[in-house]
Amino acid sequence: MSDTVVYFEMETRDVNAQSAFYHTLFGWEYDHMPEWDYFMMKPVNGGIGCGFFSKEDATPRIVPYIQVADVQAALDRIERRGGKMTAPPKESGGVRIIAFFQDPNGIDLGLVQQLAHDTHTKSEKQSMAKPVIHFELAVKDAEQSVKFYSEVFDWKTQHYAEMNYYPVDSSGEHAIGGGIHSNSPHPFATVYTDVDDIQKYLDKAVELGGTVLMGVMPVGDMGELGMFADPEGNVMGLWKTN
Repeated sequence: MSDTVVYFEMETRDVNAQSAFYHTLFGWEYDHMPEWDYFMMKPVNGGIGCGFFSKEDATPRIVPYIQVADVQAALDRIERRGGKMTAPPKESGGVRIIAFFQDPNGIDLGLVQQLAHDTHTKSEKQSMAKPVIHFELAVKDAEQSVKFYSEVFDWKTQHYAEMNYYPVDSSGEHAIGGGIHSNSPHPFATVYTDVDDIQKYLDKAVELGGTVLMGVMPVGDMGELGMFADPEGNVMGLWKTN
């Protein structure tokens, strides 16, 4: 079974403002952990959860977490194939081990190994909140990146040559699928939230202080997408299925 993306994080200069932005935009609800000033968004409607935390010199970025059976074994595979560990394994909350790495493109990602049942990974089915349903890695060389992730995490991909896009299948519980492409000059990771009206949510993001990066764009007969930057500069995607 392949290792899959099950969570993501954003570091932020103002965790209260950032969590409020996404609550107003998407209806996300949180558990607040005051001892770390950490806001954990509960996964809804088949999507994944996320976390916000304060950092004075926060860099705008989204950090996806990949769930693995053994964090150290995954780090060993990563380093053998050109990635590098950026934070060693440590226990978190008595229910998981986490670590961080950079892939060969310089994109930051996390690893998580579950030690016990974690209620925050369970998707709450009945909610009006909008779920995060897709991740994406924009890389320098899509073919090389597919090779890296396939060898390290056993990701299964296809190739849409006309878009130079590689969809990544999801095979894990409480996980989402994604994609790898080289259609951006700067490597980064992002996630997509499932909405019913792309333009409505782009307009709402702007009203709340965000910036439109890509207007409504049809994707064949599958659906539409759009992209915006939140007030701190994190790149987020929107998706609507036809």
